[in-house]
Amino acid sequence: MGLVAHQNVPAYVASKHGVVWLTKSTALGYVKNNIRVNAICPGNTRTAILDRVMKDMPEIYQALMAATPIGRLAEPDEIANAIVWLCSDAASYWHWTCPGGRRLLLDSIVVYRGNLEAPLAQQERKLKAAGQS
Repeated sequence: MGLVAHQNVPAYVASKHGVVWLTKSTALGYVKNNIRVNAICPGNTRTAILDRVMKDMPEIYQALMAATPIGRLAEPDEIANAIVWLCSDAASYWHWTCPGGRRLLLDSIVVYRGNLEAPLAQQERKLKAAGQS
C-alpha cells in the first residue's frame, strides 16, 4: 500500500507512504558514506495473521487471488531471501538514490486491482450484528 492509494484506509496508506519517503530521504543523506538504505515492499505475504483472516473471511482470500497474477501469496522465506540479497555486495548499486529510485517490489502485482473494501465492510457488519465491535 505504500506505492498505490486505496480507499477507506487513509491512515494505513499514509503510514506506508511515509516509510517509503523516509527511506528515500534517508538514502540521500547517507549515499555519500556508501551506506545503502532500502525499503521492502513485500505485497501479500503468507503469515499466521493473514491465514487467520483468510480463514474467517474467505472473500478476502478470493479477492487477493483475483488480484495476484501468479496465483499465490509470497512465502516469508522468499521475502527474506530478497532482503539477504539487498544486504550483500551483489546489491551494491541498489539503493533509493539511483536515478528514478530503485524499487524492489516483492509482489506479483504493482497496482492492486481488486476490491478488498467490500469484503471488509461485510465482515464489519457481521461483527456489529454479533455485538463484537
